[in-house]
Amino acid sequence: MSALGTGLRRFASARAKAEFALGPLPRQMAVLGSLAVLAGFFEAGVLALMAQVAYSMAQGHGGADVEIGFVKVHAAVPWLLAAAALLAALRLGMQWFLAWRTARMNARAQSRLMRKLFHAYTRASWSVQSRDGEGHLQEMMASHTRSATQAAMIVAGAISPFASFLILVASAVVLSPLIALTVAVAAVGIFLVLRPFGRATRKQAALHSSGSLALADGVGEAVRLTEEMHVYGTATQHRARVDRLVERVEQPYFRTQFLSMSVPALHQGLALILVILGLAVLYAVGAEDLGALGAIVLILVRALSYGQQLQTAYQKLNDVAPFLDRIQKEVRRYDDSVQRSGDLPVPPRADIAFERVSFSYDERQTVLEDVSFHVEAGETIGIVGLSGAGKSTLVQLLLRLREPDAGRYLVGGIDVREIALEAWQQRVAYVSQEPRLLNGTVAENIRYFREEVTDEDIERAARLAHIHDEVMAWPGGYEHRVGQRLDAVSGGQRQRLCLARALAGRPEILVLDEPTSALDPHSEVAIQRSLEGLRGSVTMFIVAHRMSTLSSCDRIMVLEDGRVAAFDTPANLERVEGYYRATLALAGAAPDPA
Repeated sequence: MSALGTGLRRFASARAKAEFALGPLPRQMAVLGSLAVLAGFFEAGVLALMAQVAYSMAQGHGGADVEIGFVKVHAAVPWLLAAAALLAALRLGMQWFLAWRTARMNARAQSRLMRKLFHAYTRASWSVQSRDGEGHLQEMMASHTRSATQAAMIVAGAISPFASFLILVASAVVLSPLIALTVAVAAVGIFLVLRPFGRATRKQAALHSSGSLALADGVGEAVRLTEEMHVYGTATQHRARVDRLVERVEQPYFRTQFLSMSVPALHQGLALILVILGLAVLYAVGAEDLGALGAIVLILVRALSYGQQLQTAYQKLNDVAPFLDRIQKEVRRYDDSVQRSGDLPVPPRADIAFERVSFSYDERQTVLEDVSFHVEAGETIGIVGLSGAGKSTLVQLLLRLREPDAGRYLVGGIDVREIALEAWQQRVAYVSQEPRLLNGTVAENIRYFREEVTDEDIERAARLAHIHDEVMAWPGGYEHRVGQRLDAVSGGQRQRLCLARALAGRPEILVLDEPTSALDPHSEVAIQRSLEGLRGSVTMFIVAHRMSTLSSCDRIMVLEDGRVAAFDTPANLERVEGYYRATLALAGAAPDPA
């Protein structure tokens, strides 16, 4: 009973994996199975007729008796040849349509897996997304979906040889039950003998899968740091690192390829021995009808070739199955992390408060601890602190990219977790320290897939970001194509385009992370003018070190070791707070009293 239970569980697992890749199986498998059965019947008929015709021609007879089960027909050789040709043509048509149907399923399966994986990723929480290495999703979307689709293709493609094998064995049973039973038992025995090779292949393929992901992360990191690679002359070190990752992929790949190629050859050798043994049995029992004997030999050889195809399919399935397992695991990981959404709207012109908020990435270190503050609607708040003080984590909490481990985040007196995510995303905007552009037009970059943003909104946002005049000077204006690596757009222009993107949706809360840290004086002045123009109309949080940026803030929050050390106006902080005064002295600047 335990073996039966294990078999049933494995069957259920295999079915779930196939449905994960292919979708609902019954209808698709029924169509493929029906076509394969018909093709198998046609092939069995062709083999039986050919054997009888060959025997009749060898004996100089003009006709032959064809006997299959209870059916016995006497016909002339030309008619038998015509019947065989007709069956062969029908089988060819069936096989062609079967190949088309299987290829169609394969293409749809790959698209299905790509969509499922990317959709799951986009629904996942930021905390899970941020843990993925560089190139992780790209590798999953490219080679892993392709390999996983091969698994679905193998399952679908195995239906035809499996059906043909059963039909041919059944035909052999009609002609010689003893030989057919011997072949069937021996075929199962060969499969069991070679089964350990399948497990070994699966193990090596799993190592290949994990190594491929590590290689993709390493290459992605090298591409991101290409500029630094040239500046610091570290190309040799990057090559050595990627070489080690390539070696990690090479050995498992070699072993899986060796096993995949050697097992079919081993199966073929064992199958030939089986045919010889079958003939020995026929000789021992004494075969009288040489025409039937020829048919049996043809059918058995063909059946064993289909058995070899099934063994090859099983071996290849073990080769690619870990890639499908990995995709399933990733989709589950993404789905399990989906952020909970409330159903309330964002209160208009709402104040913001943290009540004893704490957060940690692991149990060993608390990044934010007991953080409390209150911000009125329309205030501009500066956030300063040494590296590691918790500024980035605070920004992620403000944006709802992460949720507090303890305490409450209130907007208009409502716990932010009770507010609908979609409504929140429409009222909140963010400008990161590293501006990122799409490969598209200026208008597409500012709109950023938000259909509700009109052309008027785009121009208004560009004017607020003080980039409109420069856009109009570019060829094509708002239809001018820009991108992350296009040299025609400077860092300051990219930053202001991203600011325009943030303002296009008319947000009520705007978070900016070091918006002027790497800008030229012209761009910094432009950003400062934009921030001054937004004061009072938008609640802003600005993470910054430059005093010129902080001078536009109503109040400044000083973080030290994950706690709020001070929260006051720039003038008061200059008098009493050590870090802020030290920063002012280093910058050689004083806050603007305005």
